[in-house]
Amino acid sequence: MNKKIKKLIIIEHPYQAEYFEKYFQENNFSDNFHVLALHPKAQALLKSKNINFLNTKDFFKKEDHESILKKGTEISNFLKKDFFLSDSFGVKNAYKSDFFRIFHHHYLNYCLSIISIINNAVTEYNPSELILPEKFNPESINRFDLNSSLVGFIGALYSKTNKLEFKNEGTKSKKALKKRVLKSFIHRTIFKAQIILMRIFSSNKKIIWATSASYNIPRLVEIFKKEINPSFIIGISRPRTIEKILSLFTGKNWNFYDFPPPAPFQKTKDFLKNYEKLILLLESNIKLNPELFLYNNISLIGLVLDFFTNGLKNEILKTFNGSFAFDKVTSTKKPFLIISNHASSYHYAIGEQCKSKKIKAILVSHGTHVLSKDILAKGIWQDHAGYMFHSDFPFISVQTPQSLNFLNSIKNLSSIPLKTGPLIFSEQKNKEESLKIRKKLFPNNYKNKIVLHAATPYSWQYFLPYVNLTLDEYVESINDIIKAVDEIENLYLVIRLRLKTFPGMSIDEIKSLFIKSKSYEIRHDGEFDDFLSSCDLLISYSSTTIEEALNSKKPVLQYDPYSRYSHIEALDMQDNNSDELSTIYYSKSKKDLKTSLKWIKNNHLEKEGLNTLSWEAHKLEFDKNWIYKIINN
Repeated sequence: MNKKIKKLIIIEHPYQAEYFEKYFQENNFSDNFHVLALHPKAQALLKSKNINFLNTKDFFKKEDHESILKKGTEISNFLKKDFFLSDSFGVKNAYKSDFFRIFHHHYLNYCLSIISIINNAVTEYNPSELILPEKFNPESINRFDLNSSLVGFIGALYSKTNKLEFKNEGTKSKKALKKRVLKSFIHRTIFKAQIILMRIFSSNKKIIWATSASYNIPRLVEIFKKEINPSFIIGISRPRTIEKILSLFTGKNWNFYDFPPPAPFQKTKDFLKNYEKLILLLESNIKLNPELFLYNNISLIGLVLDFFTNGLKNEILKTFNGSFAFDKVTSTKKPFLIISNHASSYHYAIGEQCKSKKIKAILVSHGTHVLSKDILAKGIWQDHAGYMFHSDFPFISVQTPQSLNFLNSIKNLSSIPLKTGPLIFSEQKNKEESLKIRKKLFPNNYKNKIVLHAATPYSWQYFLPYVNLTLDEYVESINDIIKAVDEIENLYLVIRLRLKTFPGMSIDEIKSLFIKSKSYEIRHDGEFDDFLSSCDLLISYSSTTIEEALNSKKPVLQYDPYSRYSHIEALDMQDNNSDELSTIYYSKSKKDLKTSLKWIKNNHLEKEGLNTLSWEAHKLEFDKNWIYKIINN
C-alpha cells in the first residue's frame, strides 16, 4: 500500500511556529502533514506542543557534507582570483579573509545546506505541497546571524524550479534601517575622548591590549605583565556598561566602549565606493559563468548577488571601522603589544596594521589546526586557518605539534612562528588536586571511570561541512554515547555543554533533546580545566579539546558515527585486532561504539603501568625564550 502523500511544513526558528498554528490545530493534522524542524530550539518548542517532527539527520548525510564542501570551495576559488579591496591604511588581506569567511563559510554553506535538506526531504516524502515560513529576501538581510532565516526564500526558489506547489506563511519582516546618525556621532565622540584619556592614564606606561577577553587570554596577559613593566592593560575584563563608563575616569579595568565605533561618513562612503566597484566586477564574472552557480539544479546567482549588496557589505564595513579606529589609536599612542586569539573581522585588520607600523603583536589561536591526510578536511582546515591562525600578525603562537606540522606546510608564511607551547589551554593539575576537584564535581560518581564529552557543533549559519557536526548530529552522537555508557558497569558520562552552542535555549530545553538515563549528567558550570583534569577519557569529534586532553596526558576517543574522517591520526578500533594501546582512539560507527568504550575501559583506564605510553608526540618542545623574542624585537 502506498504511503499517503502529505504536505511538508518546514520550520527553522521557534518564532515561525505561529505562522503554522492554523495547521497544527487541524483535527487530522498528523495524517495530512509532515513537519521538518531544522533547529533544536524549534524542535524543543514542537515537543512542548506534542507535535511529531522530523529533524535533519535523515536528510543531511555524508555525501551532502562532501558536495557542499566541493561546491562552496569551487565558487569561492573562482571569486578569489579577481578579488582586491583595500583601505587608506594599507589593509587589504583582512578584507579578503573576512569576505570569504562570511560569504563562504557562513552564508554560502548555509544556503547550500538548506537546499540539500529540502531536496532530500522532497525526494524522500514527495509532498503534495511545501508550507514555508515568510519569504525573507537575502537583499533585506542587514546582518547574517543566528536569527537569519532564508528557508522561506530558498524553499520558494526550489519549488518554482521543480514545479512544486508551495505556500509562504507569515508576514514578511520589513524592518526599515533606522538612521543612526546621532548614535554614531555620540559613539565616535566617546571614542575620541577615550583615546585622549588612554594617553593620560598610560603616561610613562607600556600599553598591552588584548582584543578579546575569552579563552584564557587574561591569564596570558598576566604572563606578559611580569616582563613588561610598568604596563597599562586594555581589554581583559568584561565590564557592564556602568563599569565601562567609570573606567573612563579611573583608568581601571579599561575597555574601549563598544569598539570599534563607526567611521566618519565621508571615510565610509569612500571605502564603500571601492567595495561597490569590486562587487560589479564579481557580478560580471558570475553572470558569465551561470553553470558554476548551479547546485541541485538551483541557480545561486540571485542568492549570492543579493547578499553582496547589503548583508555582506555591512559585515565588511565592521572590518573597515576597526581598521579606521585602530589607526586613530596608534596615531595618539602606539600600543607596546597587541594580543589576539583569532584573526576574523577587524582583528585581522589590527594585526595587518601592526605589521606595517612595526607594533609588537601576537596571534594565539583558540582553534584547532591540523594537517589532515583527508583531502577534503585538509582544504577546509586551510580555509579556516585563514581567519584563525595564518594571517598577517607579526608573531604567531605555535602551541601544539599539530599546529607546528600545519604551519610547516604553508609556503611564504607571513608571521614569525614562536614555539610557545600551550598558552591558553587548560592548565594541568597534579593527582592530589585533580582528585579533590573530582570529588567536588562528581560526589556520587567519582569512583566510577569518568568519560567527558566535549565538542562544539555549529548551527547552519556558522557551519563548516565535513569537519563539524551539525546540531542534530551532535545530539544524535551524544545519545549514542549515553546508550553505550548505560550498558557498561562503573562508567559515567559527563557532557560538557557550551550554552552558546544552543543560543536562546534554556538548559531544560536542551536536556529534552537527550534520552533519559542515570548514567550521565550535563554540565555547563565551572572551568573546563577542572573537568578535563577530573576525567579519565575524553570523547570528541573535532575540537581543540582533543589537543588539550592529549597535552594533559588524557586518552581520547574520537567518535565519528558518520565515517567521515579522523581529526587526528589515531588507532582505529575497528582494526585493533592486536589489543594495542594508544593515547588516541578512533571509532567510526555506532555499532562499534560500545565495544570500543568497553575495551578502552578494561584495557586502558583500569590497568596500571600505562606510563609506558608515549605522550611526547602530543607535547611541543617549546622555546624558553619566546617571550623575549617579542619584547626585544
